[in-house]
Amino acid sequence: MTRRFGTSAERERRRGPLAALIAPLALGMTVGSVAGCGSAKPDDLAETARALGGFGDYDVTSSLTDPASPRGWLIEWRIPQLLNPDRSDLVIGQWYNNFETGLWSSNNNWHVYYYGDDNGLAGNEPSCDQTWPSGGHCHGVFEGLQPGHQVTFKYEFCTTAHVPDVNGAQNCAYVELEDGQGFRFLAEDTNVRPEGPEMYAHDVEDYREIGGVMPQISCSAATKMVRQQIETSTGAWVTLSGADKWQLRTVPGQPYKFQNVDLGGSPGNWESCSQLTASIQVTNEWEGGYCANLTFSNGGPNAISNWSAVIDLATSTMNNNWSASFTPTEGSRYTVTPTFWNQSIPAGGSQTVGFCGNKTVPYDWMPYVVGESGS
Repeated sequence: MTRRFGTSAERERRRGPLAALIAPLALGMTVGSVAGCGSAKPDDLAETARALGGFGDYDVTSSLTDPASPRGWLIEWRIPQLLNPDRSDLVIGQWYNNFETGLWSSNNNWHVYYYGDDNGLAGNEPSCDQTWPSGGHCHGVFEGLQPGHQVTFKYEFCTTAHVPDVNGAQNCAYVELEDGQGFRFLAEDTNVRPEGPEMYAHDVEDYREIGGVMPQISCSAATKMVRQQIETSTGAWVTLSGADKWQLRTVPGQPYKFQNVDLGGSPGNWESCSQLTASIQVTNEWEGGYCANLTFSNGGPNAISNWSAVIDLATSTMNNNWSASFTPTEGSRYTVTPTFWNQSIPAGGSQTVGFCGNKTVPYDWMPYVVGESGS
């Protein structure tokens, strides 16, 4: 299921030595549907991803078409608004040769991270913990970032002393926050990649493969690629513009889309968000149970001819349901699929199905959406 660029061997190398720990975890979970799998609770998932270096799925990617010539790369993101921030994990970041940096949202907290520094962490930003042997999550000024804030990452060829050098053999990574302090050094690693150079961003990375909840990204406050620059062999920084500079990809069947794409702008820029969203609204509640609507909304621009979802009833149990098939998968999770008469959703339209549940405990019974898919 994992959708990294490069060969299978290269993807396994990036997982690092912790892959041996992750594989049994993933294999021990039952895949519920295209949209979600496993039964890990959101808090457990966040800890799993931190402790084991959980390897996510790339649903939206943007890659540069000429990764060989630059000597540096600058990427500026605007942080999106998540519609389910308390339950989902979302990673927005980029790979430049061997090295990944980016933004991670977990438990409603956006923070900076880096990954792939395989030559040792001595001299790196001390506020970043060693979540994985090759990097980790950053704290202090690097966390608690808010939707709408813009964060800029910069890679630059450098020496082992972290001095910028277009002929250097190292790859220094920096981050700039909206606090007026300029670029802060994060880490460095070799810029030599045996498989060949690469430059690509994962605009949406999720963790449904290890049981996570799919992030739902607001289209009115979307993830935005604000600008990109590259450093030439002479040390000049050039703003990128032009449709020939990037390849933009979304994974078929997953609920994300590009919008407001302006590759010809100066700089070229675009947004990504959820085309299909699913939400649960409790319509009636009593001491021993409740009823709820599950609504699927299509933000366009195209119609959706079929959809599905995975929901979790938490500590409640299914009583009855209508207008869709609710198939139990694992634990308290159900795969929801439409009938023949409500499987399509026009652009700007919605479909609503429903169910009722029995409360087994008086707390933590609220059902939630794990993930959705549409095509």
